[in-house]
Amino acid sequence: PCSWTVDTGCCNNWDDYPPETQQAATDYASLVLWASTGRRFGLCELTVRPCGRVRGVNMPFWGWGSYRFGGVWYPYIGVDGLWRNCGCSGWCNCRPQCEAYLPGPVDSVTEVLVNGEVVEPTDYEVQDHSWLVRVEGDCWPSNPDMAADEAFEVTYVRGEPAPPALANAAGSLACEFAKACSG
Repeated sequence: PCSWTVDTGCCNNWDDYPPETQQAATDYASLVLWASTGRRFGLCELTVRPCGRVRGVNMPFWGWGSYRFGGVWYPYIGVDGLWRNCGCSGWCNCRPQCEAYLPGPVDSVTEVLVNGEVVEPTDYEVQDHSWLVRVEGDCWPSNPDMAADEAFEVTYVRGEPAPPALANAAGSLACEFAKACSG
């Protein structure tokens, strides 16, 4: 886990353990709880170079409603956050086209670079905790040169902060590990 808060306030004698034992115990406890919660909690800053993945469902011309009404209705949330309906009478995609997939959940975006230039935070937003959507300006590069020094890079924080109850549980477990390490 990248960052876990471990609350050892419930551990009597925590200050009596040597710093090495405290560190080992908190490392073990946070690792165990991180793994047991599906590696969901804990914030990690990552820098990635997204490329060429497109979100959306291509809706074929199918179903009895397709023949009768000339297409399929597909509900989606637009860039403006409002629900919309897309009617497709053939192959279509009702999602924004200017988006890049980020392995999530995305907590926050630190910086976006395109060809070495910083993209203003007002020019993009994160949707569905994984999609970086361009709302102003050009679309993201669809097939950036991954070997180039100046390409499409996104630095972001992945994960969710651990809730206070998990911090307390990690502290209690760390106390037990410290006791075990001390005999």
